[in-house]
Amino acid sequence: MKTFRKIILLSITIAFCLVLTSGVCNAATRTVGTEQDLREAINDSVSGDVIELSNDIALTSPIEITGKSITIIGNGHTITRIDTNWTPNGSNGSLITVGGDGAKLTLVNMTLTGAQKYGAQSYNGAHLVLDSVNISGNGFGGVLVNAGTLEIKNVVLGKNGNPSNNGIEIAKGSGVTGDNMPILIMNGRLSSSEKENVIYLAENDNLITFEVRNTNSTTNKVFVKGKKVVITDENNNVIFESNENDKVTVTGSEYVETPAPVEPKPETPPTEDPKPEDKSDTTPKTGVENHLCLAFSLLLTAIFGVIFLRKID
Repeated sequence: MKTFRKIILLSITIAFCLVLTSGVCNAATRTVGTEQDLREAINDSVSGDVIELSNDIALTSPIEITGKSITIIGNGHTITRIDTNWTPNGSNGSLITVGGDGAKLTLVNMTLTGAQKYGAQSYNGAHLVLDSVNISGNGFGGVLVNAGTLEIKNVVLGKNGNPSNNGIEIAKGSGVTGDNMPILIMNGRLSSSEKENVIYLAENDNLITFEVRNTNSTTNKVFVKGKKVVITDENNNVIFESNENDKVTVTGSEYVETPAPVEPKPETPPTEDPKPEDKSDTTPKTGVENHLCLAFSLLLTAIFGVIFLRKID
């Protein structure tokens, strides 16, 4: 009977461990070094998979990811395009696009440059996470938030767009259907070598609403300020401002300027009290003091008088 119980308990323990680790065991990691290998890895991947780059990769057409949640780790490598052999997918000329509700792409430790249009795009309800990603030298802009969600963990922007800079463009293209709207989440740091249009609100009739959010641990934050969106540093100072767009309703926390510290008033040095007069010699004696002196003198006289009289007797 005891042996049977031990077997049952062991079986339950093994089953519990298998269920607990099933998510981890199902995730796969694949290392790629060419465009073809990268495309095959993305096509074969399932949600939770990780793809790592072993080389820089030059693309001949956009990469588009839908219906899954995957991570691509760049290991410091660059994704760019082959300018002389580039075929856009219709109007999509971005290097990497994640699209559709439920789709999520996390890009880690890489550089996106040389795109015909945008380095990366979040399209129609998809979620794009950028962590330690450098984005510069892209034709239209750095990142297109096209009715999708962009989550910034660590992004460094250079010059993107021609001729004007266009860092992160907030938009809703004519091809987007449904109620999805662009969302920007600050969850870390955003820096830029350019100051103009680091955040750009697209000026078209499709973009009506836009939402901004901040995580509890983020260093830089995004706020609504009048008709603009602003990014602040850790001291709540505005470091980037978007353009104004009267047609767009932006929801999120309003920017509240930190009050300037009130300088303390200089303390007035205390005035010195006049030195008290030395009254040891000048204070006149009162009548009581004079009577005490007289009584003391009479007492001493009486004592010595008695001693003297006893000696005489």
